[in-house]
Amino acid sequence: MGNLLVFQIFLMGCGISLVFSAPERIPIGFVVKQGSPAILSAFRYAIRQHNSNNNPVGGFKLDERIDILETDDVLSVGRAVCAQMKKGIFAMMGLSRPGLYSTMQSYSQSFQMPYINLNFLPNHTGLDKSPINNLALSSNNFHLNLRPFHAPAVVDLVRHYGWKDLVYLYDSDEASYMMEFLVHEFSLQKRDVRVQRVSGAQEAYEYLKSIDSIVGANKKHIILDMPTASTQDLITKNLEDKALMKRQFHYLMINLGVEELNFDHLKFTGVNMTAFTLFNSNDDHYKQWSNEWSQLDEDAGWLGAGGPLTNEAALMVDAVHLWVASLNRLFKDRPHMFQNNFRRGELFNNGSRGLDCSKYPLEAWEHGKLLTHMLTTTRFTGLTGPVIFDAVGQRRNYTLNLVEMTFNRKVLVGTWSEKEGLLVTKRFTQVDVKPIPKDRNLVVTTIIEEPYMMWKVPRDGETLTGNDRFEGFNVDMLKAMAEKANFSYEIKLVNDSLYGAVDEHGNWNGMIGELVRKEADMVVAPLTITAEREQVVDFTKPYMSIGISIVIKKPVKTKPGIFSFMAPLSYDIWICIVFAYLGVSIVLFLVSRFSPYEWHIEETFNGPVVVNEFSMYNTLWFSLGAFMQQGGHIYPRSISGRLAGSVWWFFTLIIISSYTANLAAFLTVERMSTPIKSADDLQSQSEIEYGVMRAGSTYSFFRRSKVVVYQKMWDFMSHRPHVVVKNNLEGFARVRSSRGKYAYLAESSVVDYMNNRLPCDTMKVGEDLDSKGYGIATQAGSLLTERLSRAILDLKEDGTLTNLQHLWWIKKGQCPSEGEKQSDSKNSELKLNNVAGCFYILIIGLIVSMVFALFEFLYKAHKDSRRYKVPLGLAVKNKARFSVQGGAFKDPRLLYPNWHDAIRSKDSHQPPLFRKSHTQV
Repeated sequence: MGNLLVFQIFLMGCGISLVFSAPERIPIGFVVKQGSPAILSAFRYAIRQHNSNNNPVGGFKLDERIDILETDDVLSVGRAVCAQMKKGIFAMMGLSRPGLYSTMQSYSQSFQMPYINLNFLPNHTGLDKSPINNLALSSNNFHLNLRPFHAPAVVDLVRHYGWKDLVYLYDSDEASYMMEFLVHEFSLQKRDVRVQRVSGAQEAYEYLKSIDSIVGANKKHIILDMPTASTQDLITKNLEDKALMKRQFHYLMINLGVEELNFDHLKFTGVNMTAFTLFNSNDDHYKQWSNEWSQLDEDAGWLGAGGPLTNEAALMVDAVHLWVASLNRLFKDRPHMFQNNFRRGELFNNGSRGLDCSKYPLEAWEHGKLLTHMLTTTRFTGLTGPVIFDAVGQRRNYTLNLVEMTFNRKVLVGTWSEKEGLLVTKRFTQVDVKPIPKDRNLVVTTIIEEPYMMWKVPRDGETLTGNDRFEGFNVDMLKAMAEKANFSYEIKLVNDSLYGAVDEHGNWNGMIGELVRKEADMVVAPLTITAEREQVVDFTKPYMSIGISIVIKKPVKTKPGIFSFMAPLSYDIWICIVFAYLGVSIVLFLVSRFSPYEWHIEETFNGPVVVNEFSMYNTLWFSLGAFMQQGGHIYPRSISGRLAGSVWWFFTLIIISSYTANLAAFLTVERMSTPIKSADDLQSQSEIEYGVMRAGSTYSFFRRSKVVVYQKMWDFMSHRPHVVVKNNLEGFARVRSSRGKYAYLAESSVVDYMNNRLPCDTMKVGEDLDSKGYGIATQAGSLLTERLSRAILDLKEDGTLTNLQHLWWIKKGQCPSEGEKQSDSKNSELKLNNVAGCFYILIIGLIVSMVFALFEFLYKAHKDSRRYKVPLGLAVKNKARFSVQGGAFKDPRLLYPNWHDAIRSKDSHQPPLFRKSHTQV
C-alpha cells in the first residue's frame, strides 16, 4: 500500500451543546506519518468541502487538528493515540501496516473505540477458504475495513482468461495476505504459480528477464501486486527491453492504483496490461472530485494534489464522508445525546475528562458501541463506489471496474461485483468474427500520400499492373508483413480520397467507411489511431509514432552585417569594457603619481629633472596596448602599479579568449529568425493564417480538443473555411506560395518528409502538439488484427521498419541533411561582407590619424612662428622642409635666422631641438 502509516481521526466535542442541538464544531484529530502528502491533503480538503456547506444537515462543522509523526513505530503511535484519547475523541482512523494493526486493534477493542482502517488486513477476509489464521469475528468488533478484499475478482478474471501458468510478484507484507489467498485458490484450480517477493522495480525486472529466458516464446502471465510507482518503474524498464515487450507478456495489475500510472509513457508501446480500479470514470461525482483535485495548487499548501486522484486519497475522502453521514443520522435522531459529554469545551466520558490509558481498570468509551453501529449501518455512494459494511465491518456490495490498456488510452472493458461476478463488456468476446480467407486476396484500401503510397514511374516500354503500380514506405512494409503473416493481398485506392471521419449524416467516409461497409479487409496508410475510429474498427499495434507539427515557409536568412565582428559580445559587455579601460587607466595614473617608485631623475640641458613616465596619455596608451595584446615601451615599476597592470592583463586575456572562441560562428553562420515558435505563438497572432487537412485525424483533434489554446485555434479555422485544404500536397503548396503568411498543421512524419523535398523552403517549428501513432485498421472483430500486430512487432524488433523509414525519408530526400549543412557552414569561406567592418575601422583610423598629424604639424608651426617671431607661412615652409629632409637641418639658424634674439626676449628655455628627453608624448 506504499508508505504504511497510522492515522487517527478523533471527533471531539468543543463545548456544552444546547438542548435539542448538536455541537456546532467538532475538532478532528489526525495523526499522520511524514511522507504522505496526498492523504493529508485529501483529509483537509474533504473537511473544507463539508465546512463550506452553509447548512450542513447535522448542524455541525469540523475543525481539523493535525499531528505529523517522524516515525510510525508502536511506541510513537501508542503515545499519540493515548494523548488524543486523553483530550477526548469520538473515533480513530488509520492506514495500518501489519506490525501496527494489532496495536490499533488492541486499543480499539480495549476502549471500545470505533476504528476505520483504510487498508485491508487479514482478520476481515470473511472467507473460510483463506489459509490465513483469521481472528474470530463477532458483533463486538469496533474496527472496519474501508478497502475491499478483491482477491475473488482476481480469481474470476484469471479463470476467464484461462491462464494455467502464472507469475506472481509482490513486495510487502500487506501484499503477502492477498498472495496467500490467491495461491491457495489457484492451487485448488490446478494452476501453476511462480511466486517471487521483490524489493523494487529493478529486482522485478531482473526476475522477468530470467523467466523470459526459461519460458521462451510461450505466453507469460504476470500478476503485479506492487505500489503504483514501482509498477511504473518496472514498465519503464520493460519499454527499454524489446524482449519483454512482446505480445507474449500480459500484465495484470491488482493494487487498484491504475489511475496513478503516467499513461503518457505507455502510449503506442504495445504493452498488454489489464487492471482493476475502484473508480468509475463515467461517474459524475468522481468527475467533479477528480477535476477539483487536479486543480489544487501545491504552492497553496495542497501537497500531493494537482494530479490524478490516487486510490488512498479517495479512500480518505470516503472515510471523512462516512463519519459526516453517520453523525448526520445520529444527530437527526438524537440531537442532544452528547449534551452531558461536553463541559467547558472538553469531552467527558462517564464523568471523567477523556480516556486515560494509564488508568486501571480501563474505562471504555461510553458511546463506542452506538457509534460503531452507526458507521456499519450507514450507506452512501462515494468516490470508490457504494460504501456498505456488513455486521462485522467488512466492505460489501462493492463494484470493481476492469480496464485495459489500448494504444492511446485506458478502456473500460468490464466490471466485477460480489453479486454478479465478472461481466466482460468489450474486447474479450469476439462477436461476428470472420476467419481469415485462404482462397482470395485480402483487399487493402489506401490513399496516395508521399512517401507512404505513390504511383510508380514505369521505365521505357514497361507496363505496370496490380500492386506493381505503387511504391513507397507502406508498399515495402506490406510486402514484409505478408511474408511474416503469410497472406496475399490486392491494393486499391479509396474511392473518395479521404482518410475517414463522420460526415454530416453520421456516416463514416473515406477508408474507415469502406472498412465499416466491409468493402475492404484492411487499411494500410498513414492512418492515425484515434478513440473515435477505434469504436467502429480494430487497430493493430502502431507501426510509427507521430505527433502534430507546425510547418511554415523558411524565413530569409539574416546575413551578417558589416559590424558582425562585434556580435560575439553584447553591447552591454562592450560598454563595460570601455569603462573598464578608462577606469584602469585612471587607477594606473593615480597609483603612479602617489608611488615614489614611479618617479626617476633624467638629465637634460638644463640639468637633472624628476619625471614620471605614467602621464595620463601614457596610461591610456599602456592600457590600450595591453588590451590589444601588443604591449608597450613603458611598464610600471611600483608594486601597486604592477598589481593594477596584472589584473588588467588577466581581464583582457579572458575577454579576448572568449571573443575569439565565438567570433568564427558569428562571422560564418547565417541565422534565421522565425516569426512563430509554438502553437501559443500561432494562436495569439493574427498576421499568419493556419489550417489543416479536411476529414483527417488532425482535423478531428482540433475539433474535439478540450485544451483552451487548441479550442481557440479550431474556432479560428472553423470560421475561415478557406484555410482548410483537401490534402497535404495542397497544404504544403499553400505554405510555399504564401510568402510566410500561412502555416500548415499535419502529422510529424508528413512534415519531416515534405521538408526534405525540393525546393527545400519549408521548416518545422516548435514541439509536437500531441503524441499518437499510425496503425493498420481492420474490420471490427477481425482475426487479422492479432496476426498483423505480431508482424509489426517483429518488423520493429529486427529493424526493418527503421531501415524503411531511413530509406524513404533520408536516403531518397532531396535536401541536404543537417549534418551536411553544418559541414558546409564549417567549411565555407569568409566573404568580404563578413569582415567589411574591420576594413572600415582601418580606413577610418588611418584617416583620423592623418588628420591628427596635420593638426599637430600646424599647431607646432604656429608655436614656432610665435616663439621665433617669424611669419606663419615661413614656419610652415621650414617645418615642411625639415619633415621631408629630416637631419639636414640640425642648426636652428638655418631655419630661423633671428632665433637668438627671439630666445633672449623670451624665457631662457632652450628650444626642443636641443633638449634631451627620455620620453616625449
